[in-house]
Amino acid sequence: MKQKAEANSVILVECCGVLEELCGGSEYRLMFPRMPVTIATVVERLTNECPAARDMLERSACAVGDRIVSREQPLQHGERLVLLPPVSGG
Repeated sequence: MKQKAEANSVILVECCGVLEELCGGSEYRLMFPRMPVTIATVVERLTNECPAARDMLERSACAVGDRIVSREQPLQHGERLVLLPPVSGG
């Protein structure tokens, strides 16, 4: 698990599928100075940390718990955001 420290409020990010490879791991602990923080802000931060994943992160669905959620949704300390890249198949 990679850790990017700035403050005390933590959001856990789980990268699924190809994002795990592009981001260099399946989980991140991102710290923010204030809560709540929007999912869009979390994804932007991860994009800055993993520029190779930019295109895939922009197209990925976001889930909290068992729900797909909007990027405008606020997250609180300790919540887990799951990033689900688009899938293709036959």
